[in-house]
Amino acid sequence: MKLGPVEINKLHHIDCLELMKKLPKESIDLILTDPPYGVNFVPQREAAKKKYGTAPIANDEIQDDEWEKWFTPIAEELYRVLKNDSVAYLFSGYKVDRHYYTVLEAAGFDIKAVMIWVKNQFGLGYHFRRQYEKIVVAFKGKPPVPSKAISDVIFDAKVNSKMQIHSCQKPLPLLGILLRQYSNEGDVVLEPFAGSGSHLMACEKNNRNWVACEVDDTHFENADDRVKREQQQLKLF
Repeated sequence: MKLGPVEINKLHHIDCLELMKKLPKESIDLILTDPPYGVNFVPQREAAKKKYGTAPIANDEIQDDEWEKWFTPIAEELYRVLKNDSVAYLFSGYKVDRHYYTVLEAAGFDIKAVMIWVKNQFGLGYHFRRQYEKIVVAFKGKPPVPSKAISDVIFDAKVNSKMQIHSCQKPLPLLGILLRQYSNEGDVVLEPFAGSGSHLMACEKNNRNWVACEVDDTHFENADDRVKREQQQLKLF
């Protein structure tokens, strides 16, 4: 199955703009994405450095106003490919919060909420040890009201380090809650920053189709292998 020339339910190893420009206008039912936070993140613990390396996440070195310039054409493509009366979820870090309002609203989105994901433990830090992340909820048009409203604060355990294949991996239960709130089985979900592939795994487990890409070589290989194993497992049932 394809959307234009783009095969769905297959991870693509290309830049997100290159992928999205191939997608037809208004072909995506939901966006669930985790863009770089603009913090030039590298693991701090020695065990994590050995596991993930010391290179920053791709494009995470782009910071402040340069991040806004970099993300502007991405936001415009996100808006173009998303269907009318639909929703985009974007995980957000403290460095890019203010830019999301400027860039997303300029692209045409209406920011309706900022959700909070509270983790089971806090991270490292000198002044503050952060225990939560934000999720920007942006509307294109007027999405249908869901059957049941959910809290804008979600408590869910951080992925155990022994189970991680990516330093910023999101938990599947959290992603499942977001998917089910504004999409239906068989819908097509877009994730232009696949990372660990968790968003794609959540789609597979919740019977959603997906379009995704990852530009980093190592993360692409790990996520692609992970998702293919999940797809093969599902075929056995």
